Amino acid sequence: MFKVTGQPPTFPVQIQPVRCSEGGEVYFNYVTAGDPLPDVKWFKGAFQIQPSRNCIMVANPDGSGLINIKSAKQEDSGLYTCKASNQFGEAACKMYPPVFVSKPEPMALFVGKQAVLQCSLTGSSPMEVVWHKDNIAVTSEGNYVIKSERNKYSLHIKSLELTDQGVYLCKASNSVGTATFTTELMVIKKPSFVRTFEPTSAAVNEPLRLECQVDEDTAVTVTWTRDGKKVHLSMDCKLSFEDKVAVLEIPKSKVKDSGKYVCTATNEAGSSSCEAVVTVQGKILQVTSGENSWWFIALYQTLSLNALSEPPAFVRKMEPKITWKQGAAARLQCSVKGSPELHIHWFWNDRELSDGEKYKVAFKNGVALEINSASKHDAGDYLCKATNDAGAEFCKAKVTVKDVPAAPIGPVNILEVSPDSMTIEWRPPKDDGGSPVTSYIVEKRESNKETWGGVSSGSLDTQLRITRLQKGAEYVVRIRAVNKMGVGAPLESKPTVAEHTFMPPSPPGKPQPYDLAEDAVTIGWTMPLADGGSQITGYLIERRHKGGKWIRVNRTPCKDLRYRVQGLFEGSEYEFRVFAENIAGYSGPSPTSDLCKPCRHITVPSCPINPKVKDYSKNTADLVWTKPSRDGGSPILGYTVEMRKGDAEEWKKVNLDDFIKLCAYTVKGLEEGVSYSFRVYASNMIGDGEPKEIPKSITAQDILIPPEIEMELTCRERLTVRVGHNINIIGYVKARPDPEVVWSKEETVLENSKRVTIIQNLPVVHLRVKEATRNDHGQYTVKASNEGGEASCTITVNVLDRPGHCQNLHITYATKASCMINWEAPIDNGGSEITNYIVECREPSISMWSMISSNCTNRKIKAKLMEGHEYLFRVCAVNKLGPGPALETKTPLLAIDPIEKPGEPENFRATDVGKNHVYLRWRKPDYDGGSPNLSYNLECKHKDAEQWEKLNTSTLTDTFFFADKLVENQTYTFR
Repeated sequence: MFKVTGQPPTFPVQIQPVRCSEGGEVYFNYVTAGDPLPDVKWFKGAFQIQPSRNCIMVANPDGSGLINIKSAKQEDSGLYTCKASNQFGEAACKMYPPVFVSKPEPMALFVGKQAVLQCSLTGSSPMEVVWHKDNIAVTSEGNYVIKSERNKYSLHIKSLELTDQGVYLCKASNSVGTATFTTELMVIKKPSFVRTFEPTSAAVNEPLRLECQVDEDTAVTVTWTRDGKKVHLSMDCKLSFEDKVAVLEIPKSKVKDSGKYVCTATNEAGSSSCEAVVTVQGKILQVTSGENSWWFIALYQTLSLNALSEPPAFVRKMEPKITWKQGAAARLQCSVKGSPELHIHWFWNDRELSDGEKYKVAFKNGVALEINSASKHDAGDYLCKATNDAGAEFCKAKVTVKDVPAAPIGPVNILEVSPDSMTIEWRPPKDDGGSPVTSYIVEKRESNKETWGGVSSGSLDTQLRITRLQKGAEYVVRIRAVNKMGVGAPLESKPTVAEHTFMPPSPPGKPQPYDLAEDAVTIGWTMPLADGGSQITGYLIERRHKGGKWIRVNRTPCKDLRYRVQGLFEGSEYEFRVFAENIAGYSGPSPTSDLCKPCRHITVPSCPINPKVKDYSKNTADLVWTKPSRDGGSPILGYTVEMRKGDAEEWKKVNLDDFIKLCAYTVKGLEEGVSYSFRVYASNMIGDGEPKEIPKSITAQDILIPPEIEMELTCRERLTVRVGHNINIIGYVKARPDPEVVWSKEETVLENSKRVTIIQNLPVVHLRVKEATRNDHGQYTVKASNEGGEASCTITVNVLDRPGHCQNLHITYATKASCMINWEAPIDNGGSEITNYIVECREPSISMWSMISSNCTNRKIKAKLMEGHEYLFRVCAVNKLGPGPALETKTPLLAIDPIEKPGEPENFRATDVGKNHVYLRWRKPDYDGGSPNLSYNLECKHKDAEQWEKLNTSTLTDTFFFADKLVENQTYTFR
């Protein structure tokens, strides 16, 4: 006993052909079935289609999908094939039956010409095309050549013969259906004479008629010659060719009309001739002019008259330009005088006219030329010539003959017919009557009535849409052209019924249910074989319970060839049918589908998607995959991984205990140097799905990769932190095997400590320094090395802090009003450029500092002072983190001008000398040095002593002093 776990692929719904204009958007939708769901590939001809910007491919998890051509071009035309395959088989979509896109019209060609019958087809390949003539198959041999290029098929006949005439049929067939068309080929041979004219004799002025008949008059032209010279149609010679009969008629023959006459009939296939000799004999004729008559024998006698002295002169001439109406009697009249007797001759286009049935020469009230019924052939230049023995004179007139226009050229083309309107087209008349057509009068009537009703007048358009018709009524239309002479002859159309020219479509193909659920089912069907001549606008779907009444499923016609029917009851049996709709109505119902029962369909899951070996070493392998596209209707419980060694046939289960819950697994315990293959499958409550094998096997071994270090973006080359914050340097090391990683600062190797933490979780390496200080700034290096080599990376760390104390604060240029404060920059700027300095001052007796400047950028500043006050000063540096500690002056500065040495006391003298005392006096110096508080010091010494002795023991501010401790009879010097 065994269980079938898979099904070969199928296409439940046929893919339909598509027509599109240049630049349009094209969709091919498909639906596949099979277990597991097949892989789908698209082909154009023999070449596989790859996704691109203009060609988008979509594959859905349920087996459906589409190919979308965004902007179609001419080269995108062709046959598209959809192929589906899985491990149980392969299927190609038979897209559609043959359809003739274009086919040749019946044609008539001449013997010896080449004929080409060509048609265009669409349909699924392979396509078999066979040509028949009169129900006999035609092969590509002899005079026939059969060609095919892409979707065009043609039959070439090299040189037509009469036997090639007949009905030709083209039959195209493939595995989906058959299409045929027929056309007729008529072969025209060169004309042959079935009746000729005999040698003829006639008398002068008697009618002469030559007549012959040919067996073919299609595109035949007939020419006559007399003694090798072409005979032209004129008043004296009438030529006609009607109903295959050629006639040459001379109303009044002359001797000069004798000769050898040849009639030649010609078409594109060739020419034929017949000939005979004609003789015209002379006789006695009577010529009458006025009241005089002469008798003479033509060609044998010469008549001469005595001339009078008055030459001819026209008393009244004809109008230079004359217009006649066609069909009416016409007259040209003039008056002439002269002596002797005058001879009157009339000429038309330089050809002399003779008096006969058509033309009459009258001599009443002058000279006149009368025509019973004028025609357009009578237009031209007319000349009246009067002669006698005394001379000759003539007068001229240019005659124009106008008429109403001829009937328009038929047939009337019926371009479009509907139940309430029709569009017709015609061609202008070949003859406009000598005057331009100004408009057309269009009328219509029902074919069973005699009264015409007006439709249009006053328009020059040769195409017209006639509206307000009654559905089903048969109409006849007539058109008449109008010029200034009047209304011309009518052109009538064939009777046309006011109804659509197409039929409802044929029934669609049998619906196929698939993708069942407990309350829904999808049905698909194929297009009708015939669309009735009108594009199909949609489909209507009906359903019924087994044996019940039909119920319409969709209110709006479905545009697609599939439909999801909702609202079904689980366990009930349903059947479906489909109707196609075009502008003419609905088709008959399609064949009824097979019974289907909505239910929850649970199968094993499909195989995991794209399993692969992410990484491996000498004893492990890391596997990853994507969950299956279908879980079979039941949640996936987990995955199982199997492996095998080398070329062994037996697969060994890796995870023995339980399912793998994630889509990744590390296989351990591999043997170094041994080759391994792996596969993985999913399981649900029904069972195990199909395993999916990893395409390539691996050999268990370590991979040697020299270290490569890449630092995190935030700390590449330079890292800046504030004092008190942590320093974090993070990098990524790529190497196999795992490298040894060493951190160092400058020349010092770093290790884990109270402030330094080194984290190594490869590929991530992390150095952290807690609560950074200014001493932590500098260059940090990470170095990684393994057997393959080594790599290092250096990062500069800058720790930001407030700047240190300013240096050497001192005061210069002090006066009673100001002083200059000077200092030097701090030794440590805090890792950031100093932006400015803050300078302050206070009096020693006041604890609050006053601001001198908060934005000083130079290292000196001038401060204003109040005279006699004492001041202390301080300064601090500022960077982007803030101000640093302040540096203060230790000694107060007194706001006074600078004091110099005083001058010498003036007039220093002894005013009183006793035996043991001297009274000294002086005057204060002229210059007190800038300070009025003067004090004096007195010194004295014995005559022979070297050192001076101070006399005053306290501050002396008076300008006199009494020295009383002197020794009598001693000599003293004072200063």
